[in-house]
Amino acid sequence: MDSSPNFLDPQALSELKDLRLRAAAIVDGLVSGMHRSPYQGHSVEFSQHREYVAGDEIRHVDWKVFARTDKIHLKQYEDETNLCCTLLVDQSESMGFAGPDAPWNKFEFGSCLAVAFAWLVLNQRDAVSIGTFADTLVPPARPTDQREAIDKIVNRLKSATPRGSTRFADCLNAFAVENSRRQVVVLISDCFDEFDSVARGLEALRRRDHQVILLQVLDRSEIDFDFGEALELSGMESEPTFRVDPIAVQQAYRKVVEEKTAQLSTFCLNQQILFEQVCTQSNVGSVIRKLMQRNSGRRWMSK
Repeated sequence: MDSSPNFLDPQALSELKDLRLRAAAIVDGLVSGMHRSPYQGHSVEFSQHREYVAGDEIRHVDWKVFARTDKIHLKQYEDETNLCCTLLVDQSESMGFAGPDAPWNKFEFGSCLAVAFAWLVLNQRDAVSIGTFADTLVPPARPTDQREAIDKIVNRLKSATPRGSTRFADCLNAFAVENSRRQVVVLISDCFDEFDSVARGLEALRRRDHQVILLQVLDRSEIDFDFGEALELSGMESEPTFRVDPIAVQQAYRKVVEEKTAQLSTFCLNQQILFEQVCTQSNVGSVIRKLMQRNSGRRWMSK
């Protein structure tokens, strides 16, 4: 397989029908090791013990301590990270939209972004999990730092189908209630919900002190509305169908989009949320690199 950066182009990736192959292409083209963790890790310098939790690797068990105490403890080391990253991907019906010239729909693009993020996290020996949401939250599995998790993430996304409406506040509040331990939460969504609902959902995460990254995924036609003839538009989340003249409403439409984007961007800035609006025609690798550059100088889990 060609592993050049060109394989990160949306058209090239869209031609790979299998998400696992897309993931491999993204991984081959991305740089590794975007951060050095300030927390504890797998270096040669021993730091401390902690109690064993179901699912931990037994290779880190201190068998001498077990022999003395009959209790299982793990060794921890100076450079080990305890960063945990949860990816939450919007699978509402509107995420199934693709414009006339789009190489893939928003959910497919978002899935590739999620896999790329997961690989970065695992490559740094950190833990990752993935969940999806629409009108309800499909809870993420237990976070893991095992490389094999990529296959499970890919399979979970492959089995998900865009459906239902978006309930940001309900879903993110449900996640916040069940996940009190602070972590990095990467949200991938078109944010097609009332602003108040989006804001309340994001606030629920910030109250738990989670570090939040919000990627608003949109098709280029949703941003520019550059259709050349009369359209019959059908709402994808229980909205009515109506006819419009795109040329007549294009200027007003773009103004509304700009205002909504500015509102969301300002809110995220005030909440210390890293926000980026991305287009499905974008280069996946460029999107990830830009986010990491913006995040440089900030600790992933700063106190």
